[in-house]
Amino acid sequence: MSLLKTKNLCVRIGNINICDNLELDMNAGESWALLGRNGTGKSTLIHTLAGLSPAESGDIFINGKNLDNYSRKEIAKKIGVLFQTYNETFPSTVMESTLAGRHPHLDWLQWEGKQDIKIAEQSLHQMDLLDLKDRDIHTLSGGEMRRTQIACLLTQNPDIALLDEPSNHLDMHHQIKVLKIFRDLLRDKLIITSLHDINIATRFCTHALLLAGDGKTISGKANEILTENNLQRLYGIDLRKISADGESWFIPRYN
Repeated sequence: MSLLKTKNLCVRIGNINICDNLELDMNAGESWALLGRNGTGKSTLIHTLAGLSPAESGDIFINGKNLDNYSRKEIAKKIGVLFQTYNETFPSTVMESTLAGRHPHLDWLQWEGKQDIKIAEQSLHQMDLLDLKDRDIHTLSGGEMRRTQIACLLTQNPDIALLDEPSNHLDMHHQIKVLKIFRDLLRDKLIITSLHDINIATRFCTHALLLAGDGKTISGKANEILTENNLQRLYGIDLRKISADGESWFIPRYN
């Protein structure tokens, strides 16, 4: 059974036709890249898959059950979202913000226990933030704030992680570290990532979904659909594929 499945899914925002009758079967252990030009609706589709924005028509199923039939708490246990931008309104420490990821797993008015704190500390350690756990989040740099948001998602430990530009504000070291951490989750998770970097998609993703911006989509295994022809049409530029040591890269041709 698919972990996430869409049937005849149509999503629009304003005059942008994001997808028409989108049919997806996504399984645990897969990492999907969501690719398209700016403004083609990648973020909106992520929000729709998370149940945060309504689809125009069609259905989304999680473990064979229609998303509309889940409570918000049930959805939060199964789906985690890393938003492209995030503004923390209330004052809190890095640890308090990270522990918010445990809230879907707690009963009403239940406080976090030792095991919840242990999980949060492990996530902060993975993000090189454990030494900053008592810092006010409003004193963090953009990269530190981004890593705190990722630590919160890791602490939530959802079955499906929807990541909207996860490498935003991160230096190269932490970009690669974060992508490797999510790749290591693939034993029993589904990862869907909105990306601008084609070469990150080829390195870290097993599958890809291409959004043309007119409702047309291409989906499938990354090594089959991330081709020069498909990507040139997607981005409207001339690309060249270079291969070396068993790996490939796409670079633009500058005329």
